[in-house]
Amino acid sequence: MAAADTRRTDGIDLPEDLERRLYAFRGLVWRIKLVEAVCGAACGVLLGYLFVFGLDRFAETPGWVRALALAAAVAACAAVPLALHRWVWGHRGLDQVARLIARRFPSMGDQLLGIIEIVRTASEPAAGAAGGLGSRRLCKAAIAQVAERSTACDFAA
Repeated sequence: MAAADTRRTDGIDLPEDLERRLYAFRGLVWRIKLVEAVCGAACGVLLGYLFVFGLDRFAETPGWVRALALAAAVAACAAVPLALHRWVWGHRGLDQVARLIARRFPSMGDQLLGIIEIVRTASEPAAGAAGGLGSRRLCKAAIAQVAERSTACDFAA
């Protein structure tokens, strides 16, 4: 059992530069989407306020109109937890980030998904495909090749 553990730790990992770039891209997506959600919520609240304020300038605003404006503002604020769920919770893993990259760079995203799967299966206790010495070298070479190709892609674009 101990020999298998040492064989796993000598292992197949993503290059640090590629992993850092993927995590940086994930952080950028999180920041952009959360700022969009917060700004959308703020605009919804502001528009509701301005709507009621404008109506109050001309006549007394009925209570049901105020309640409707409040409901619309609350619905706009619901964009923040929805964005948290979709973009932060839904894009935690590197495979999810690679799928997001695949929308813009289909070939690169598929290659990234492939090497992430290689790393994942190689780190499992029964690493069938990456278990042999030759296949480990082949997996490491494939990972290095994709990591080198990925430097040409600007994920933040």
